[in-house]
Amino acid sequence: MVSKVKWLIFSSFLILGVIAILSLFLLRRHLHPIMIIYGIFIATILNDQFFTIFGFNLQLFKPAPGWIPYIVKTLYFVALCPTQTLWLMFILFWQSVPSALKWLALLVFTAFHGLVDYSLVFAGYVQLINWNPGFSFIRNLVDASIVYLILAATRKLLRRRGATA
Repeated sequence: MVSKVKWLIFSSFLILGVIAILSLFLLRRHLHPIMIIYGIFIATILNDQFFTIFGFNLQLFKPAPGWIPYIVKTLYFVALCPTQTLWLMFILFWQSVPSALKWLALLVFTAFHGLVDYSLVFAGYVQLINWNPGFSFIRNLVDASIVYLILAATRKLLRRRGATA
């Protein structure tokens, strides 16, 4: 029997996944489609490699078996994380936003992803073996930095070619 907390987290991930995918239509007004596609691909690749290296190879955490944990982790890695990373990139690329708010957005982004990581642990979808909150914070900062650097280079290339990005 699945507890109420697990069903609450499962349903909230489903709702957030749908909202995240629908928010890409709003993001399209502000970012070039190539940047959106690159951002989704890069964030998804980084999350997939992170999960493979740290989960399976180094065995720092262990995923729970079953279809519900699989769906929740897949929604997080394929829909929520890339979309939120793209929204962070939109804030970081927006020139009228003061730098203090950009740093605050980066801090909120990493804190939110850390909380999502530990909501998966709280629900029993992931078991931590040798993992701590500092690792999640560092991982999210590194992911955001890599996506930012690649999208900044892509944006520069698009502007050089005459596209508005």
